[in-house]
Amino acid sequence: MLIARQRSKINGEPVRVLLTGHHRPSKNAKTGEQVQVSILSASGQNPVQALQTGADAAVCGICPLRPILNKLERELDDDHAKKPCYVLVARSVLSMWRAHITARVQWPTTLQGRSLRLGNYGDPAAVAIGVWHRLIKLAKRDHTHPRPWTGFTHRWKTANAQPYKRICMASVDTPAEQQQAKRAGWRTFRVRRNAADPLLAGEISCPASKEVNRTTCASCLLCNGSAGPSDRRADIAIIQH
Repeated sequence: MLIARQRSKINGEPVRVLLTGHHRPSKNAKTGEQVQVSILSASGQNPVQALQTGADAAVCGICPLRPILNKLERELDDDHAKKPCYVLVARSVLSMWRAHITARVQWPTTLQGRSLRLGNYGDPAAVAIGVWHRLIKLAKRDHTHPRPWTGFTHRWKTANAQPYKRICMASVDTPAEQQQAKRAGWRTFRVRRNAADPLLAGEISCPASKEVNRTTCASCLLCNGSAGPSDRRADIAIIQH
């Protein structure tokens, strides 16, 4: 379902916001039955072409896992380069793009009882904050899960990302970045390189990760940003996968 067409908050290029999994639940064992929201470039290129040309910047911004940035990092320092993005763009994202080429913008009537995954593909900070607020209002809100979504952004360092602090975790890749984000008031989601990379103070291992495997993102819902200065929930870390 195409729910929005707009200009990217990252660079002003056209993007589309797609909702999937609201009729047929995702088969992703880690996330569980979350409704997936993806951001795709609407530049005229398909998602694979966008990766190759750099047009994916409109939806993924400064994420270090973008193929173009990752390729440059490997050329400069292969020993410390990160693994490329785990999203299978040539399969799932390309299929979504093809299915919605001629789609009209519409909204689901309800998402009650469901949780949302903001940014199944793409950075939520590429989309106007009002889109996320509107979606969240459609989803389940009760005393058990009053914040029924997960979201992550690599744009936490930018000034215009401040409104997203309440709905997204800061995606960080080093202990130094984690501390910088914490000082700025973000809750964090840090990628550890391996099991020897220790947890930092205030961090726990992702309960839905392969190394813990205790629940799913749909049931856990810890990764939904900060509810404010009094939010003392743990920060999350996961081993690179």
